[in-house]
Amino acid sequence: MRVASDSALLAAIVANPDDDAPRSVYADFLQERVDPRGEFSALELAHAAGHVTRERLLRERELIAQHGTTWAGSAGP
Repeated sequence: MRVASDSALLAAIVANPDDDAPRSVYADFLQERVDPRGEFSALELAHAAGHVTRERLLRERELIAQHGTTWAGSAGP
């Protein structure tokens, strides 16, 4: 079984900006590594596909509250 690297997955996203499939694979990759960005990405992809639920929106907000400052880095609040 071939395991994709972080950089290869990101390159696939950049190479295919209109395709959500590489983003979905990257979200799975992050979730397997218990990285909350994976869950957030999966929620955002579901949202973009029209699968919006109250629970998903609340979970997105929780993740932003918990990790948003770290994720924004030097970009600020």
